[in-house]
Amino acid sequence: MTRAQIKIRFRKDRGLWEVDYRDAGGVRRRPLFADEERALARAAEIRRDLRGTTAVAPDRDITLAEYAEGWLATVAGELEASTWQGYRDRLRNHILPVLGRLKLRDLRRRRVKALLNAKRAAGYAPNGVRLIKAALSSMLTDAVDDELIDSNPALQVGRKKRRAGTVTAADRIQKIKPMNWEQRTRLLDAARREPRYATLFAVLAKAGLRPGEALALQPGDVDLRDRTLTVERAVNLGRVKSTKTYERRTVDLSPELARQVQALRWLKEEALRRGWGEPTWLFPNDAGKPQDKWVLGTAFRRTLKRAQLPAFRLYDLRAHLREPAPGRRRADHLREPAARAREPDDDAPLLREVDSVEGPTVGRRAGRRGAPPRAQFWNQNLEPSRSSDEDRRASGGKTW
Repeated sequence: MTRAQIKIRFRKDRGLWEVDYRDAGGVRRRPLFADEERALARAAEIRRDLRGTTAVAPDRDITLAEYAEGWLATVAGELEASTWQGYRDRLRNHILPVLGRLKLRDLRRRRVKALLNAKRAAGYAPNGVRLIKAALSSMLTDAVDDELIDSNPALQVGRKKRRAGTVTAADRIQKIKPMNWEQRTRLLDAARREPRYATLFAVLAKAGLRPGEALALQPGDVDLRDRTLTVERAVNLGRVKSTKTYERRTVDLSPELARQVQALRWLKEEALRRGWGEPTWLFPNDAGKPQDKWVLGTAFRRTLKRAQLPAFRLYDLRAHLREPAPGRRRADHLREPAARAREPDDDAPLLREVDSVEGPTVGRRAGRRGAPPRAQFWNQNLEPSRSSDEDRRASGGKTW
């Protein structure tokens, strides 16, 4: 959703009308109103305010290429990094070479159809054609709000007739393929060959975190006294953002996983040696920044190959927690989460607390009510203090 895209919807769960938009700073806002009339009035005010902050000049003779340049700069801080990169690449590689010199006001539906048909004829997959159209349509929707064109000529192009091979939303959903417990054990054993990722893969598999959430963990998110992790942010393409669900949660750690996380304290010694000060991230790269998710995915595929396992997605690591531990029935596993967390061979997390928050949660702490202040991770003790070399061996690490 870009700045100019303001959505109005009725929230059945609350019985109120919601205006969903991003402000000039790119922060998502969702105020609620008692009736539709007030919601529409507020949406009109927001649209006027945001139009005054747009970086695109209201020039009705502007070309598609000129508008695209300003539009990409305007939405760069408002879209997810991966979404913005996808829009940029499809505009530069597929749309602007064909339509870039055309005046924005002269663009017609037939030209959009011709572009998409040419891509299909060139052998592009249906989903690839859909993404090209989505990038163009998103930009033209903002052009309508900027009063440069009267309507979006890419809107619903090709929707009237379902073409053979068209990819639907259901078709695009990748089926979850969880590992079984034996496969997870083999993977984590193989991960010890790459010490940099051993504890990280263990956190993904045993605590049920999404990859971006694990990469965004900071020392202050670890409570070894209560054996918990606080999850309240994620990293995507180097940007820190809120979690996928805009929620923060506290996840219990098994004793084994807590010992592995505790052993990461040897990283502080390495960080100080490199002159970084105290590490900001629990799983940093060589530059002290969060690991790149794509690099992590490459390491995951190497580990799968080493463990002689079939192809799995990195996201499938957390899905294996839905599978019952050996000796337990599926019905019992799904019905008794607390018992599941007590399984001797099961490191499944127990959600202790979920606080819904509105908007980004980056930078907030999620301590439990009434709990004493959390000790610094570097000073916490789960067991008698060990040397840095012992910590390094326990976490599977040898070098940074």
